Amino acid sequence: MIYEFALDPELVASWHDRREYAFFAGRFGMDAGRVVSSWPKGNVKHWEKLAVDALKSKFTGGDPKFDMAVSRLTALLSHLSKAMIKRPRRHSFNGDWLQETEAEHGNRSFYAILSQTNPRQQPFVVTSDELTSGTITDEKNAQHWEVPPAPSPSRNADELAQAVAPILRCCQRAVFVDPHFDPDPYRPRFLNTLREMLAILWGQNRGLDVLQAELHISADKKGESEILRKCRAHLPGIIPHGRKISVVIWKSRAGGEKLHNRYLLTDIGSVGFGVGLDEADEAKKVGHNESDDLFRLSSAQHVKRWGQYVSAPVFDQACKTIELPE
Repeated sequence: MIYEFALDPELVASWHDRREYAFFAGRFGMDAGRVVSSWPKGNVKHWEKLAVDALKSKFTGGDPKFDMAVSRLTALLSHLSKAMIKRPRRHSFNGDWLQETEAEHGNRSFYAILSQTNPRQQPFVVTSDELTSGTITDEKNAQHWEVPPAPSPSRNADELAQAVAPILRCCQRAVFVDPHFDPDPYRPRFLNTLREMLAILWGQNRGLDVLQAELHISADKKGESEILRKCRAHLPGIIPHGRKISVVIWKSRAGGEKLHNRYLLTDIGSVGFGVGLDEADEAKKVGHNESDDLFRLSSAQHVKRWGQYVSAPVFDQACKTIELPE
């Protein structure tokens, strides 16, 4: 639903020419499902500098077209770096971007690497010529360029978690919104799914200093005291060792937004759930076939919902935010 692409700075530098960029216009960003990686140093500015330096190397001194090319590239870089995916900082870098990126792919894979060339014929490297000329094979196209359609997983904890795994493995802040979340260990359909999602979020090889998780619940139908008691008693048992999750409990405002929809909101894009983040009551029974439709929020929807729950809440907090384990 949201996938990480490593873009060769030299290729991006060529996109100052609108003819070179025409095919790729609109194909990156939240709405396209292809989000750009900040590789190789986990720093947006460093990646942008590599692209600008590559552009400078293509111009001779005093070329009157240079200033316009830099202006166009700078605007493009600003667009591409929105919601950029951050990777752990790489302290050594030998200057061969493609070779280093292929090695990184072996440690923690990208969805694809987009480059001008593919000298080692790597199956996960897609070249600009293959795309613009239409010579890329159907099989490779499906695996390393086309973003898969929105999933309809079975409503069991593992399938729901795997459906959103690509975004959980890339984000730095995950906000789980389920107004009716119930951490009841005797009916563990909520706890099971959240456990699986947190395991992916904090899985191996993340290596990021800042990685936040939040759970947002409604107190409109249940009192916040009972929700807090259950969360304190039962959430710590599903949180990976050494990690914490913030619990926020909301109440609706009269005439305001309803606390109803379920989301996974993140810093790189968001997903909506048609039914909920919980698995079905029948999930562990043979013959269970209940499923759900998940959908990627558009950039406009993401900005709106992120604002409502995170940056400019439209609900009232029923109590202070707590961090678990305490």
